[in-house]
Amino acid sequence: MQDQYVYIARLIDHKNEFVEGYYKLGKSKQYTIRETQLNSTHLPIDVQMVRVFKTGDMLITETVFQTCFEDYRVIKKYDDKKDKRTEWFYVDDEEVLYNRIDKLVSVLPNIHEVDLINDIKGDLTITKEDREELIKNFRKSKSRLSLVCDGVDISMENSTDTFLLTLKKIAEQTGWDKIMEHEIRVTRTFEELRDRNPSASESQLKHFENHYFFTGNNNEVKAKNLNKIIKKLNIKNIQVSIKK
Repeated sequence: MQDQYVYIARLIDHKNEFVEGYYKLGKSKQYTIRETQLNSTHLPIDVQMVRVFKTGDMLITETVFQTCFEDYRVIKKYDDKKDKRTEWFYVDDEEVLYNRIDKLVSVLPNIHEVDLINDIKGDLTITKEDREELIKNFRKSKSRLSLVCDGVDISMENSTDTFLLTLKKIAEQTGWDKIMEHEIRVTRTFEELRDRNPSASESQLKHFENHYFFTGNNNEVKAKNLNKIIKKLNIKNIQVSIKK
């Protein structure tokens, strides 16, 4: 019987940076870790697999995956024809997606995850440099935000919650006004935050501790912005980093 797979894939640009938020949940009887998607307009966007699962029934497994993310599905809307449901999903916090997938995999029968790093290392059809780049991208896709306060790791289950908790811990020492002097992604009103981030989705705008926050950046950018605030406000007991 031919192997069957379901996968999670992401868009990646010509600078080897993932396009934030977009994930494809699909199925295949074979897979290529990175596929070039150049069309007639030569859009420099590829699709890279970030997780692949071998399954006994890819139709059922794909349906379960997609149904559990129905509220995140990308629907292309048209004025002159019927709207199109896609296999793409917009999830602003990758850990929400991965945690939900992990829970599904733990209860579904006849499914296990493929070791993509091992596959990449063993692929002799691509150059050493390309293999190293693929592995780097793969690891980057599974990063987590880590928060240590007074020597204790108090990281939350997902990075958005860790981001917000970090700002709260800083505010306990400096007040929110000091944070807002250095971080334009924190405001007192929803309207002000929406004006500063007009293209943001509703899920990227959070209400927390009587303030509003834009949380749509990837974990690397979140960590960079937090560490800038920590340095400028001379905070000594808080460390933020990225866990791979």
